[in-house]
Amino acid sequence: MTGLSALTLLVVLVAGIGAGFLGYAVGASSLVSYPAMLALGIPPVVANATNTVGVIGTGIGGVLGARAELRGQRLRVITYVLIGSIGGVVGALLLLGFDPRVFEL
Repeated sequence: MTGLSALTLLVVLVAGIGAGFLGYAVGASSLVSYPAMLALGIPPVVANATNTVGVIGTGIGGVLGARAELRGQRLRVITYVLIGSIGGVVGALLLLGFDPRVFEL
């Protein structure tokens, strides 16, 4: 990886571990990972997209961990997945369609 110092890689590693623990404990890994990326100079739109992709595993893990509670809730799960998917696509299109300064505001 060119252009990254050992200190930068260490910060990313520590932030990733911290975000993982926080995500496991309370589902709020973005409280660590997003500010860490901004502090490292990653543009806000890129940091947001990267963070969103990074927390997909947390969502999948949450669903797998709640299988017993989700039994008999097929219609509710499908409804929420559809709403979330549509919202995600619309949000992504807006994020990519607008000038990055709009997101930064």
